[in-house]
Amino acid sequence: MRSAMMIETARQDRQISLAIPAAITLGWILTLLIAPDLGLIAYAAPLVVPAVCLALVGLYHSPRRCPLTTILLLVTVTFVLSLNFRQRELGETGLDWQNGTKFVVWSAIIGLGILRWRELAALMGKPLTGLSLTYAAIALLSATWSEVPAYTAASAIGMLAYLVLACLLVRDLNEVAILRIVVGSLAAYIMAGLLAGALSFDIAWLAPSADESINRLQGFSGHPNTFGQQAAVFITLTVIAWRLRAFGNGAACALLIIGCVAILASGSRTNLAAALIAWFVIALRSSPWRHMVVLAGMTAVATLLMIAATGDLSEIGALAKGLSRTGAEGEVFTLTGRTELWATAWHLITEKPLFGWGYNGIEDIMSRTVSVGFEGTAINAHNMLLQSLASLGFVGSLPAIAAISLLCLRFFTKPDPARDQIAVLLLVSGLGEVGIAATPILLTVVVFYFFARDGQQCVGSRRHEL
Repeated sequence: MRSAMMIETARQDRQISLAIPAAITLGWILTLLIAPDLGLIAYAAPLVVPAVCLALVGLYHSPRRCPLTTILLLVTVTFVLSLNFRQRELGETGLDWQNGTKFVVWSAIIGLGILRWRELAALMGKPLTGLSLTYAAIALLSATWSEVPAYTAASAIGMLAYLVLACLLVRDLNEVAILRIVVGSLAAYIMAGLLAGALSFDIAWLAPSADESINRLQGFSGHPNTFGQQAAVFITLTVIAWRLRAFGNGAACALLIIGCVAILASGSRTNLAAALIAWFVIALRSSPWRHMVVLAGMTAVATLLMIAATGDLSEIGALAKGLSRTGAEGEVFTLTGRTELWATAWHLITEKPLFGWGYNGIEDIMSRTVSVGFEGTAINAHNMLLQSLASLGFVGSLPAIAAISLLCLRFFTKPDPARDQIAVLLLVSGLGEVGIAATPILLTVVVFYFFARDGQQCVGSRRHEL
């Protein structure tokens, strides 16, 4: 019986090994069919395909293939794919060397996942990862009705690749090793951005807009908000790693200083608030003073509401001016124009409420729909929920909504400081940014890792019970 199973397993492995090059070749043919839209660089795909196949074969047959391959992919995704050396024009979705590199790495991750599908199947069936897989599948399907089908499909493939990478991480590496690798890679990345800013490289700074008066640090990320989000993830993971004794007090303190300098220099107030709130909530939950702190906070909120109700808003207005980058209190009350973007996104949702406009495919539509007087770049909804609803509608967004709801439920029923701190970071930053509902980014990898980690713990506890 065992011999027959081994023969059947070997046969299936051979079929998969033949299917991967065939699938890549088919993908290249489809790429060539839309090459006029993607640019001449699409014709370089034949050179990339054999290179990816050879790398996959070499890594898969390496004696220590699992940990080495996973570490290599993790560092590549964390450091290399976070680099951005060009400013993309609004609505531009063509293929260039940078997003081409991302697509090659994503394809390699998915190919490796296919080769190891038996190991990952159990994890993919767990609630959080299963819902994420369903969401990624709907996102990929939405390319059939998106105005930018190639861009939508590529974004969905990237999301699927990061989910596969997250499952590979929990299979091949322990938690401390993963945190050390990610935090170390991000430390090098952020320090490179700070150094470029200190040396006054033009690429490292975003010049102030017409109404602003300060330069904002963007490092090698392409935008200050992106750099601020990366710094927020770095700070949060550093705190988690320190709590798990992955770093000593001195190293953790130094890393936190680097992260704080980066996020302050970026001027990203949303991500700064998200990192601080996530840290504070987890620390408060385990504090014996939590009831008094909550009571004091509720009293402060009630006081502010009473002041607002009496009409004496001069002090609040002065505070708002101090928090704004332009000196105008309206910037704070409109969340730097986000309220108008939310209204525009809601208008798009009402037009296609069930399945939306296609995953990550509303950038050009947003720019055409927003009012002529809008000051800023309308590239997305600047809200994770609205972005998902506009992209995939209420039906298509159900798996994501269910996953976030389950995450919130487990915050109270099965507390886990590491997972819950990432959850709070995601939810708070998602109020003013798109989070994981658009182009796959560093935050996507981190969130999916904690989803897979949660699934691995469920598998481990069940085995223990048996």
